[in-house]
This record gives sequence, structure tokens and C-alpha cells, in this order.
Amino acid sequence: SGYSLRSLELIFRRSVGMTPGRWFMTARLNGALRDLLTHGQTHSVSEIATKWGFRHMSRFAQYFRQAFGESPRDTLRRSGS
Repeated sequence: SGYSLRSLELIFRRSVGMTPGRWFMTARLNGALRDLLTHGQTHSVSEIATKWGFRHMSRFAQYFRQAFGESPRDTLRRSGS
């Protein structure tokens, strides 16, 4: 494309409003949220987190809580009610 990696990141940031890394993290967290709410009865938190590329469960729980205001376990429990 003729652009440097830094230039592409700046273009991405201007058009989307966040860095590519933040965008992918947000997409993964939203995917995990959706799966916890829809597949929570048949899958565990760790299975869903692993599916979305999270290898460290404590970090996943931390990121999830920051994004959605509750733990993945609480979301899973809520999906069953």
C-alpha cells in the first residue's frame, strides 16, 4: 500500500476512533459477551474466553469487568435466568 505501519495505525485511529489493538480487543470482548449470554448454559466461562483468544482467565475477567461492569461469571449466571 505504500504506507508505513505507523501511518496505517494513524489512519485507522482517525477513521475508527481507536487503535487497531483496542478495536480487536473490543470485538473479542463483545463476542465473548454474546456467547456468554447465548451459549452460557452449554459452555463454561473459560471455554468461551479461550474461543475468543483469551489465554489468561484473570486478565479476561479484568478486561470484561472494565468493559461491561460485571464479571463474566455474573453474566453467565444472568443468562440462565
